[in-house]
Amino acid sequence: MSINQRVDIIIKELYGGNKRAFATASNIAPTVVENIVGKRRGNPSYEVLEKIICANENIEAEWLVTGRGQMLKSEVNSNIKIFVPEDLPKVVGNLYRAPIYESYPVSAGKMGLAEMRDEKPNGYAYTTLPGVTFFPVVGCSFEPIIYAGEYIGVIRLNSWDRFDTEKIYFIVTHEERMLKRLRVDENRGDILWCVSPNFREFTILKEDILHINHVFFHGKMV
Repeated sequence: MSINQRVDIIIKELYGGNKRAFATASNIAPTVVENIVGKRRGNPSYEVLEKIICANENIEAEWLVTGRGQMLKSEVNSNIKIFVPEDLPKVVGNLYRAPIYESYPVSAGKMGLAEMRDEKPNGYAYTTLPGVTFFPVVGCSFEPIIYAGEYIGVIRLNSWDRFDTEKIYFIVTHEERMLKRLRVDENRGDILWCVSPNFREFTILKEDILHINHVFFHGKMV
């Protein structure tokens, strides 16, 4: 896989395929992004790569440059500040407004919590990535990694083709909203295994999945 292809993956998975949003966030001319993704020129310059890495702090630089390792850095455990006013700007510099939904907790276990309805968020936080949503966590199956009462920040994945068994995912099915690591079944391509530290492993059908999100933040809100 080339650097150009890895940049294309970043755009698709972290920016929902929006090349202009990626260009704006990375301070790169849209024509440069088109050249990279369209492979109309060679590899991106060092200056362009540096801008991408600086603007997308959760991207592993080694993965972008060499293809080794994983695309995103390990989950960050820190504090995020909550902002309540609804008239906050959507973008502040290189920071993007992200909604926080207190009313739709995510189970670090397995319990019936259906898909989030379209309601106003309870507050906002600012992150370095667009498309982030925050949810509170209930349940204890992911302790001592993620504790009940903490929050997760997630980005929805457009493709389920690649799974990192070490990453944590927020999975929404027709009946569940849960935190799990994932692994592919060796014998059946239509199911996935859900794994967590303090709960038995179980399978889910891919056809029952509404969407899968990568958990890139977990911690307290202040």
